[in-house]
Amino acid sequence: METIQPLPARERLLPGESLASLLRRTSDTMGYESVRRLLGLVQDQSRLPWNINHLSPGPALEALACLLKTSPGELLQATVHRFGSALVLSTNDQAQVEACDRKTILRYFSAGSPVCPHCLRDDPVPHDRLIWSFRPIPICTHHGVMLIDRCSACGQRLRPDRDHQFRCRCGRDLRDVQPAAVSNDTIDLSQQVEGWLSDQHSPLAKMTTAACLWWAERLAKAAGKTPTWMRRIADELGIEVDCSAESLAWLAAFQILTNWPDRLETFLNEFQRVPKYQHTSTGIGRSFGSLLRHVAQLEQLGFATPADALRKHLLRHYKLGHLSKKVCLFQTTKSGVLSTRTWMTQTEAAKSLRLRHGAVVDLIEGGILTGEVHQAGRSGRSVGLVSRDSVDQLKRDLKTAIGTVEAAKRLGISRHRVLDLNHAGLLPRTVRTSQGWRIPKIAIESVESIYRILPTVKQANSGWLTARQATRQFGPGGLTFVRLLQQVQMERIRARRLERANDFAGLLVSKTDLERVMPDVSLQHFASNGCPLHSLAKILFSERPMKEPVLKKWIQLGLLNAQRAGRAQVVAAEEVERFRSTYCLFSHACKILGISRATLARWETDGRIQPVYGRRVTPGAGFSLYRRADLEHLQAERVAGRFRRAA
Repeated sequence: METIQPLPARERLLPGESLASLLRRTSDTMGYESVRRLLGLVQDQSRLPWNINHLSPGPALEALACLLKTSPGELLQATVHRFGSALVLSTNDQAQVEACDRKTILRYFSAGSPVCPHCLRDDPVPHDRLIWSFRPIPICTHHGVMLIDRCSACGQRLRPDRDHQFRCRCGRDLRDVQPAAVSNDTIDLSQQVEGWLSDQHSPLAKMTTAACLWWAERLAKAAGKTPTWMRRIADELGIEVDCSAESLAWLAAFQILTNWPDRLETFLNEFQRVPKYQHTSTGIGRSFGSLLRHVAQLEQLGFATPADALRKHLLRHYKLGHLSKKVCLFQTTKSGVLSTRTWMTQTEAAKSLRLRHGAVVDLIEGGILTGEVHQAGRSGRSVGLVSRDSVDQLKRDLKTAIGTVEAAKRLGISRHRVLDLNHAGLLPRTVRTSQGWRIPKIAIESVESIYRILPTVKQANSGWLTARQATRQFGPGGLTFVRLLQQVQMERIRARRLERANDFAGLLVSKTDLERVMPDVSLQHFASNGCPLHSLAKILFSERPMKEPVLKKWIQLGLLNAQRAGRAQVVAAEEVERFRSTYCLFSHACKILGISRATLARWETDGRIQPVYGRRVTPGAGFSLYRRADLEHLQAERVAGRFRRAA
């Protein structure tokens, strides 16, 4: 076998240098045409890997060490096995391994040979660093730039067995390439990871470096499936588009480890909402992918930190489904752990509050309970979770709550009016239980405050009505006790209270204010089901109440649209608003034109304006109805000075 002389001191293995770089420099020194010529001196070629940096301990390594006149241990430090003890996952009680297995090499190390152009240009002896092939660190921490793994000229991946130290196979000088710079945050994060490898320092308590990096690789895969999180990390670290998605995912995983466990909580909230496989929206396996199985595997190996953090997150924040002993994280724990969960099912909440099952969803939608309900599959089933704190708070409120009969006596109204107050939302947090409606005392006090803050009078004069008189007199127009209180709260109606009365029986309201707001109250009353013609005739135009036959004529002329409701005709609230914005009576027409009623009548006779409904247009009409657009057009002509010439 051909031998070579021992390497000069300047050609010995440099700090952090890779084996491929050492062989390349040796080949150049000995004048060989390629690195393969040097490797051809090793007898057993079948044991040489394609990437010489992956060379495992064995006869091939010993032969190469003998060829280079150095020790096998020194050459092994130039291969990826140098990091074997920091990367190969094993239990706590096992001895540290000295070499990386094939799966570990494929997981952490690149098949190519990334380089830093600045290092090749600045080093007295240009050489490749072994750390450059470590996939989780895609940058040069010394110069703060992205490593390049492809030639900018030919686009081919840089091979570890290239013949020249700083030239691509196409002849491109790698030292002339301008790599992209990275932010200081990215540099600091990568330097921390380098420290984990060199110092065997673990970022998580009770975890080895190998276990942390193994967990980081799983987090990187999960982060790569979460586009919103990837964009967020790219913005925070100032990553440019030159960084690959894989490298960005590794940086995202390391950021989670360095900000443990708060960063994990934020990421899990984002990751569990990413659409997964299959069509159902619930299921813990579909929410967290394979992360649960991975942390359970780590826990079995003796590393419980990730499992404890994920288990804590599930107990506090998981709201997309149920938790049970079937979940792998809870199979080996005590059965009482699940009882500490901050969420309970809607069935458990209904039993605790003594409510029917369907009432829980209504309470969630009403804001009384805090929870979420999600569809489970396509069969119409749902999964609902309720906050345990909100259930406990509601139970405390119900202990001091009163029924509708007691509330009616306290407020001085009938029981039906109490139910109306509840339906109108004036009695918040009122719940219907197996014992009937239960009204919290704070809700009763909020309604009583409407009455107690009113000024007092000794007796009512002719301009004031009691609440009972007001609802009887204006009830046909839609005035109810609830609407009366709402108008008082909005200060649209003046109100007083009698000194001798301690409840709503002594409520007094202004009759003048009632007459003024009744048109709006009536429209509010008939907004959902429509307004009957006999009621609409009185409130359509507040300045001119009319009779029902007038509206029927307008319907026949197509001016007003009505719908059948049984044997009656009703007009929708939207149609009333459209009619009011389109037409007006003579009094409003005079205001628009700025003329008197007599002038308006003379203009009708002269043909200057034509009403859509009136004595000269419709037989039997008692007054005129004008189109607002005609009035505005006529007024515009008057302002422009063309009105007199047109006449």
